[in-house]
Amino acid sequence: VFALVRGGLAAPSIGAITPVIHIANPNEPLQVHLALTNEVSEMLVQWVTLNSSNPVVRWGEKPDHLKHTASARTFTYAR
Repeated sequence: VFALVRGGLAAPSIGAITPVIHIANPNEPLQVHLALTNEVSEMLVQWVTLNSSNPVVRWGEKPDHLKHTASARTFTYAR
């Protein structure tokens, strides 16, 4: 649920509220980040997901033709 709060700290009031949002696929990669590295032939790919077993990156020239793959490493952190 998200809420729009108006009025600042002096007189806060809810201006709008959304219904409950459900995630259709909790294992879908989210928060994807691409970054260059010091090597001209490589790129760093990072994402967040609930399922960290057997992570693989797939890429290609067209979304329906991802012919390249690379195994990924898993890092887990806690708050």
